This record gives sequence, C-alpha cells and structure tokens, in this order.
Amino acid sequence: MMELGVLQNALQALSLEEANWKIAKEYFDRVSEDEGLLEDVVYQDFGLLTENQKKACLDCCEAIQWQPENMKMRYTKFVAAVGRASAYYVLVKDGNIGWCMKWFSKEQLMAIRTEMY
Repeated sequence: MMELGVLQNALQALSLEEANWKIAKEYFDRVSEDEGLLEDVVYQDFGLLTENQKKACLDCCEAIQWQPENMKMRYTKFVAAVGRASAYYVLVKDGNIGWCMKWFSKEQLMAIRTEMY
C-alpha cells in the first residue's frame, strides 16, 4: 500500500475539485483497483496550474516512483483520467515519461506525447 502521506501530498498538489476528491478517496481506499470509478471523474486541465503547483506535483511524483508498482499504476491512471493530455504537466519531469507510460492507454499516451511537443 502507498504511504498515506505520499498519496495525500500528491493529491493535494493536484488541486482536485471536490467531486474528484471523493472519487480519489474511494478509488485509493479500495484494496483492489476499480477502473469503473474513473469514468465519473470531472476533467481538470492541469496545464492551468501555476508553475509552483506543477513543480509540487512533479516533486510528489518522484516520491510516488518509490512506492509499490500497483499504487504507482493506480495514481498514474487516476491522474490521466482526470487530466487527460494535461496529465503531462503533473506526471512528466524533464521528458521522463518512462516511469509511468506503461499504464496509459494507447490514446492517452498519444495525447500526452502531443502535449509534450
């Protein structure tokens, strides 16, 4: 299980809307992943976050990379569902998409790569 402080800090850094907070709580509190919950997220454009907010998100990603594989996957999928292509701004630091790209759908990966360039 992901260290609660790491997850809490990462989700706070995203400045989630209330509806997405509720979904995040349920999604991460479950023992096993329920991707159906991600269908109800409200789109948020992470590109609109301030540079300081984006940096805080990216700093949290560095801590998340040290967490168990299942939790890294769930965090990546959640952020991609909420931010779609704009997930790039809060997941990819210095072009390093390798740590999380295996959990994106083909469409998400194409959108995020487009956002990168």
